[in-house]
Amino acid sequence: MRKRTVQPNQRRGATIVLVAVLIVVVGGMAAFAVDLARIYSGVNEMQTGADAAALAGAVRLKKNPGLSAVANTQTFAAANTAFGTAIALAAGDVEGGFWDPATSAFTASGWPTANAVRVTTRATPTLAFGRLMNRPSVTASRGAVAWIANQASRDCIKPFGLNLSYLNTLLGQNVTTQAGINALATAAKTAGGQYGITIVAGPNINNPRGSPATPPTTFLALTGASSSRKEYQNAIIGLNCDGTSDYSSNGTDSQIQTQPGQGNGDIPRTTVQALELNLPGNQGNGGVQTCAAQVGNDATCYAVGSSVPGVTITVAAVTQVSVNSATLNILMDFRLMCVFRGSSQPGSSRAQESCPWLLAAGKPATNYTQGTLVGFPMPSVALSGSGNTLGNTLSTSQKVILVR
Repeated sequence: MRKRTVQPNQRRGATIVLVAVLIVVVGGMAAFAVDLARIYSGVNEMQTGADAAALAGAVRLKKNPGLSAVANTQTFAAANTAFGTAIALAAGDVEGGFWDPATSAFTASGWPTANAVRVTTRATPTLAFGRLMNRPSVTASRGAVAWIANQASRDCIKPFGLNLSYLNTLLGQNVTTQAGINALATAAKTAGGQYGITIVAGPNINNPRGSPATPPTTFLALTGASSSRKEYQNAIIGLNCDGTSDYSSNGTDSQIQTQPGQGNGDIPRTTVQALELNLPGNQGNGGVQTCAAQVGNDATCYAVGSSVPGVTITVAAVTQVSVNSATLNILMDFRLMCVFRGSSQPGSSRAQESCPWLLAAGKPATNYTQGTLVGFPMPSVALSGSGNTLGNTLSTSQKVILVR
């Protein structure tokens, strides 16, 4: 039997066909990869633009509460590009609404009651090779929500309850509104503004004595649930800094107990001793000193080892409900400039003690009751974690954050 052989040149046609098919397949895969990479890059640019625009819109809303932030958000978005083109937002792509941190839900509610801004970026990029598969373009969208978060509760608060009504009078605005918080931020930027909102507050004393001069307002000694002087003292020296919330401005948690001073007794003396960590026996063990020991008759509060006047602490603005209770209206940072130690402090007397900050502010600088605090409220950045929670109850401690 004769064996047939196939010559190589007889298979060349099949190879050419295979190569042609493979070129089409590989080319299609390459085209798909090019389009996919372009879409991936462009969508990331859209998300970046949405994030930036939402943050800009929320900052605008914070500065102008209740007013539309659409125009500002659109302008900021246009400074970003996606797929090689400036991002253009339609009016409906920028929404004011309410963000609920408990449910992580955004509800479009309009600008008057908004505490958050939602932005949606949209694009219809063309595909370089998609038209070969009858897909000349795709539709893409990305969204972001920026929330004006407030300090709902705080760890390590100093238990000084400032009179809310008195603070509002000094500020000329209600500090429990966003407009009031913005006014406070503006005032606190300059020395003149700080002088204008400086508070001189003495302990809330049941039986104040006629001499020395009574401060313009009082502060309440906040004691949580126990209504004890010891809890008040421990809060001042920081023994309550345990990673749990001390006081909250949310709902039923805002009702707090207070401990009035008796004559010129416990609360005024405890305030001074605890701030300097100069407590009898071992009561100050483990505590933190807020103000360095007084030198001569200078009532200025200096941080230990510092020559810069003033120490920033966290306090509350409250409304007194009864002799032993108050409602916590808002948490705020407070720059404590002076503490009047009183004649019980070695080498000083109430008449001689002087607060240079008050002198510079053009206010009476001497002759205040023991335990009188001098300083001004100020805005700050809200904290989260370890007893510091964020919420929607207004606070002078705020932070604009992306939540979605």
